[in-house]
Order: sequence, then structure tokens, then C-alpha cells
Amino acid sequence: MRMSNNSQRVISEETKRKLQLSWLEARGMKFRNIRCPICNYVVAKIPVNQKEMLYVKCQKCKEENYLSPIYFRTVKKLQPIG
Repeated sequence: MRMSNNSQRVISEETKRKLQLSWLEARGMKFRNIRCPICNYVVAKIPVNQKEMLYVKCQKCKEENYLSPIYFRTVKKLQPIG
């Protein structure tokens, strides 16, 4: 088993504060999955309001692409009434 050196790393108080603030800000956000267009594997989890281009590499099929979240969103199907 490989041991990580992360246990020896010292994190400054400023970095701890930034991590805590980031976590608190992200806690109230809604996220959605971006899937690989080739094999449908989840390649990223992004905020629902993000519109910037992403560069992703699929861990399953190894495809590398630039993806626009605007084009790769899932539209929920409407439920029939009645």
C-alpha cells in the first residue's frame, strides 16, 4: 500500500480559513453532473449556473474535450397531467 505524504504537510491558518469559507459558500449551491459525450461517464460536477467552457478528460474512455455546459445539459421530461 502506498502511503501519502499529505499527513506531514502543514496547512497554514490562512489556507484553513479559505477552505472553510469555500466550503460554506458551496454548501448552499446546487450542482449538476457533466457526462462524457462518448461513453456517458460523469467527468465533472459543476454549479448549475456555470456557463464557462470546461476542459475534461474522461477517466473511463480517455477522451479529452472542451465542453460547454450550455450545450451539455439535461432537460427534465414533463410529467403528463392526469
